[in-house]
Amino acid sequence: MATRLLLIRHATAEPGRDLPECDWPLSREGRRQAETLAADLASRSIDAIWSSPYPRAVDTVKPFAESVGLHIKIDHDLRERLFSPVWIDDFEVPLRQSFDDAHFALPGGESGHQCRERFMAALTRIAVRHRDETVAIATHGNAIALALSSLDASVDFEFWKSIRNPDLFELGWSNGFVWRRG
Repeated sequence: MATRLLLIRHATAEPGRDLPECDWPLSREGRRQAETLAADLASRSIDAIWSSPYPRAVDTVKPFAESVGLHIKIDHDLRERLFSPVWIDDFEVPLRQSFDDAHFALPGGESGHQCRERFMAALTRIAVRHRDETVAIATHGNAIALALSSLDASVDFEFWKSIRNPDLFELGWSNGFVWRRG
């Protein structure tokens, strides 16, 4: 059996200027999506669940975890990229730039390179800990796109824009990651 990591982008969140991005909850639609995802995940033999500490990620896999009796483990390095510590009305312009230049970062923000390095280190720790198991990992779209870009150079800003809420990407692990676009 091979190690499989199921990277799950969280369900639809409810962002707001008055709430730190790390605290954004799921929207009503996101809670419905999480219930639907639980039913979809039930058809897979999942051995463990990990999540970003952000409520929208945890709450995306919580219905599934509760239905199968698995505990959600938290890894802070699965968090979303801190793009900017302040609200940006049109964040897609600098985000596009960050896909073109992995070391670009807004003041107080994290570069794509920094995010990818911490995120891939977390995935490696999880894969090593769960050899020959299937692990569901609730996380975030930008972090997923950056991780996948390290495995496939064609993953770019447009790919990031195409990721849905929720969405699922499967990585294989055997002393290194493998991902095939599906």
